Amino acid sequence: MKLCLVSRSYRHALPVLDKAMYHFPAGPNNTYQAHRQVFLCSQHGSSVAYITHASGFTAQVTYRDHLQYFLYGAMIYMALKEWESALHLLCIVITCPVANAVSKIMVEAYKKWLLVSLLAKGKVVSTPEMINPHVMKVYQSLILPYVSLADAFENDDIQRLRAEVDVGRAIWLADNNMGLVHQVVHAHMKSIVVKLSSTFSAVAIADIAQRIASDSFPSTEVETSISSMVISGLDSTLLQSNSNHKPTMLHFHAGGATKSLGEERIQFLLDSESLLLTTLAGNIDQSNHDLELSSEHLQFLRRAKNGSELGSGKFGMNFKDDIASWDVDEDIMSGLH
Repeated sequence: MKLCLVSRSYRHALPVLDKAMYHFPAGPNNTYQAHRQVFLCSQHGSSVAYITHASGFTAQVTYRDHLQYFLYGAMIYMALKEWESALHLLCIVITCPVANAVSKIMVEAYKKWLLVSLLAKGKVVSTPEMINPHVMKVYQSLILPYVSLADAFENDDIQRLRAEVDVGRAIWLADNNMGLVHQVVHAHMKSIVVKLSSTFSAVAIADIAQRIASDSFPSTEVETSISSMVISGLDSTLLQSNSNHKPTMLHFHAGGATKSLGEERIQFLLDSESLLLTTLAGNIDQSNHDLELSSEHLQFLRRAKNGSELGSGKFGMNFKDDIASWDVDEDIMSGLH
């Protein structure tokens, strides 16, 4: 992942990132692995049987490696503007269980998670419930500039948003998040334009510039930004006039900015999700079997427990005393003496 980031070869990492990960190699002294005793010749549905320290196919995977893998993967998705996938991987990092202290990697991931949530959802999404309240307080105390930036975004305060960007420029640069911050500003501008489409069929670029900022704002910069929005999928057309007296207009198409997917694309997505769910279900069944959590094993333990309780007299009588209460013929019982 790190090599793909450094070389900017982002798509070369997708064949690995797009595959669901179910387990990490366990340590050589792991009691779970010692208990399982899985042989290489056994039938298994995953690579956990042979990707171990003993086989030599993997080195020791540390807690830091685990966090870095998902953080680097999220950064690759960010570079490709796949915000939903990036948000998912960042969520894995910020929800990792910790004992006392929060690692720096998790803090950096939370900063990016806050910005990516604005880009993916247009708002700060709810934090996962599995995050410990103490950890949440640590996050909030360490990323106050990012919280202020997100608050300005959600309140549609463009002046305050630009002020927050300018004030925290040194912070964004130090955290290598300046590019994400610029995209957040661009996304806020796009949200303003999309809201105008619900009221007007066409708007002059000069009017949009006045809505974006109350002070003098260059129309050329606004026009450049809107042109990139149209190219990237905004359902509208930019109409430029040869006359200097007529302003450049942004004409919105009927039906809004949403685009319907074709039937073939929808069928492909459904098949992909079905395959992923089937694979996930198979791995869950295998994990339950390995951890002795399968329904058959639980039923066996329940019967064994009931049998032991019956023999130990936990139901108010023991086995010998209970024989006298049976309705059995005395002649049959006499042969037992």
